[in-house]
Amino acid sequence: MGCCFPLYLILELYSRKIVGREAHESDHADRSVHLVRRMILAEGIAASVVKQVLQGETARP
Repeated sequence: MGCCFPLYLILELYSRKIVGREAHESDHADRSVHLVRRMILAEGIAASVVKQVLQGETARP
């Protein structure tokens, strides 16, 4: 039988662009915080004048 890995996925809803994704062997909050911080820097959100909205959802099998 196969194993499952948690997938961290950040999707820009308007364009449906995947702006961040990672899979790990275990679930941990520090990993999601690190991914969000990297995504903010990579997408230039930190320098943006317009405030962005982050909506979180958790999908569990």
